[in-house]
Amino acid sequence: MFASNSFDVASLDIETHPISITSVKRNYHVRAVDWDTHRDRLLSIRRKVFIEEQGIPEAMELDEEDASALHLLALDEKDKPIGTARLAMDGRIGRVAVLAHWRKSGVGSSLMKPLIREAVLRGMESVYLHAQTTSLTFYEKLGFCPVGIEFEEAGIPHFEMILRHLKQQSSSV
Repeated sequence: MFASNSFDVASLDIETHPISITSVKRNYHVRAVDWDTHRDRLLSIRRKVFIEEQGIPEAMELDEEDASALHLLALDEKDKPIGTARLAMDGRIGRVAVLAHWRKSGVGSSLMKPLIREAVLRGMESVYLHAQTTSLTFYEKLGFCPVGIEFEEAGIPHFEMILRHLKQQSSSV
């Protein structure tokens, strides 16, 4: 599907022009980052959210997808990490994590929308993810639809969700 084995972070518009978000209460920005350079910052968020808050074993949290995936990092006004998400080469969005005190402030959507745009640019017709059941509404608002039945992953109830027909939706993302 792709000419290379990883995403070229330098070619992304959000790398050269980070997405800056100013809300009534908080300012933050989202950048595409290289895994090798920003691994510690990305993992600091994932450790806090998935390992410490949700009790997911660290061995399950780290996988081979990180090296080739496109990673986004949300940073506060002091350049401290507040959220992260990734897009794998097969179209799977994952590791969407936002620090607790930043949730419900738009950070999650600000991470998801550029990943969807990048999938469109890469010619993907759909993207998918495994959503924790408690987060279904968040993903549905972005256009994702649940597929199949609820299943357990890392001891947490999930649904597979898919966003299809990306080329038709590209103007709304």
